[in-house]
Order: sequence, then structure tokens, then C-alpha cells
Amino acid sequence: MTSIRARHFPLTLLLVAAALWPSGCRPLQAQCAGASCTITVQMPVSDVLRLTLTSASTNLGTPVDADYTAGYVSSTGPTVTAKVNRAFTVAVDATAATFGYSGSFTNPNKSASDLTWATASGGPFSSNAGTAATLLSGSIGTSGTSQTIFFRTTLSYAVDPPGSYTLTVRYTLSAP
Repeated sequence: MTSIRARHFPLTLLLVAAALWPSGCRPLQAQCAGASCTITVQMPVSDVLRLTLTSASTNLGTPVDADYTAGYVSSTGPTVTAKVNRAFTVAVDATAATFGYSGSFTNPNKSASDLTWATASGGPFSSNAGTAATLLSGSIGTSGTSQTIFFRTTLSYAVDPPGSYTLTVRYTLSAP
């Protein structure tokens, strides 16, 4: 009996497909009542989160005697722009606990917290790259909220020998 069913299966499948074909090929109809018709439209909207920076790097400057005496050197970082369709936060932090160092002296392991930042050129420089902190945020979506970040790097004659210091700073856009 199994062989008879196997022989008839393709024919049965063809007949079922032929019977259903006209109903599957009909155009969708609007719901109509006389001269008035309605349709349902759908648009799924997902999160839109876009973060841009005006520059991929920032030169913190080459400190001179006056900078060491002041205890810091100041520089302007990139402008950060967030485009989102919901509440958002942009956080700033370093990806390492210390600056990378290359030079002829022993690595001073300059702390990432020596890089402080503010949202105004005059400060206050109360946030540091050693700990994530909010650069900007909003309670609703925005077509572009921007903020320039200003850096101040702590200097010390005793602990900052000549050499090249690098630190990667991360900007993270999130939607809470």
C-alpha cells in the first residue's frame, strides 16, 4: 500500500496547488462599504542611534614650562553629535587605566584620570577619563544634539618625563 500512496502523492500535491492557486493570486481588497473604503497601513519603527565626532583624534598639545608650572595643559577635543529617536545618553571614558607611553625613560604609568574634561573651555573640569561620565543626554529624540568636549591634562615635573603619551577615549551613545 505504501507504494501506491507514493505514486499518487505528486498528483495529489498538484491538484491541491491548482485548487488553491486562484485564491492565492487575488489582489488584496480594501474594506469597502459603498463609497467609502479603508485600509490598514503599518510602519515598524526601530531605534535610530547615530553618533558622530568631528575628529578621530585630538592632540593634547606639547607642554611647555608654563604648562608644567600651571599643573596642566588645555586642549579642545572633538564635537560630538547624537541623532536619536528616543531618550539618550552619551558617556565618555578611557579604554585603559593608564596612558600608553613610549620613550627612553621608565614608563610612568600616567593615569587615565589625569585627563579631565568639561563641556565649556573654562571648565569646571570635574569629569575624568578614568571613570565613565555623561557628556550629554536628552529625554526625547533629536535630529542632532552636539557638544564640544574640552580636555585638561594634569602635568607634573616629577612624574611626567619626556616621551609620547597616548590614550584611547571612548564615546558611547545609548538609549536607556
